[in-house]
Amino acid sequence: MHRVPAEEACAERLVVSRPRRVEDDGTAWFAGMGGGLSRLDGTSWTTWDQASGPFGTNDISGLTLDDDGDVWITTFIGTAWEYDGTSWARNTFALSHVYGLDFDASGSPIASGIGGVVLG
Repeated sequence: MHRVPAEEACAERLVVSRPRRVEDDGTAWFAGMGGGLSRLDGTSWTTWDQASGPFGTNDISGLTLDDDGDVWITTFIGTAWEYDGTSWARNTFALSHVYGLDFDASGSPIASGIGGVVLG
């Protein structure tokens, strides 16, 4: 277990950070209200926030991983984003706002938001 000193966690704005996910390689992802999205790769932090990331907000509402290892987030302003390990891409899922995102047993996305639910 890697413990993060309180002053470092505060600097990264992760004190009230949920949701969180851990990849198979141990990379940990933290999403928070007001703190953007942060990744701990075991030794160093990377943070995407309103100033440094494409999201347009610091308020992350959901965080999940797909079967390919891509990271997906939703924001409180209703956007969904996929990170392939290199760059972020926005996905609208044919909804005006996306607030919930998960994957079914076959790995297809299920998105919900204003406009209903979109499968696959």
